[in-house]
Amino acid sequence: MLFRWLDTSEIAAFSSQLVDDYCRSRSGAAARGDKTPRLESRLQRLADRAVDFNRSLGLNVFKKAKLIAMIRDGLKARGIGDEEVDVFVQALIYGPLKVGKP
Repeated sequence: MLFRWLDTSEIAAFSSQLVDDYCRSRSGAAARGDKTPRLESRLQRLADRAVDFNRSLGLNVFKKAKLIAMIRDGLKARGIGDEEVDVFVQALIYGPLKVGKP
């Protein structure tokens, strides 16, 4: 039972796919010349997908932390800026994307 609690293989696969989709949405939006609200909407759907994944599996605290860390590290490894990564990760933790300063 302890090993299942620590098994993060499913989380690694999901986070890798989410990072790929994030980068694809971002580069596709730049190529198409999408407006900021449209890109934010697509990225919010990705954040919602991560929240739904978390809810559907009922992830424990360890796995939630690993999911967030894997997404953060994956985005940074792809060259996404720290501020943009922080905004996306905050959306995963607290709710909708918020761009800019309050």
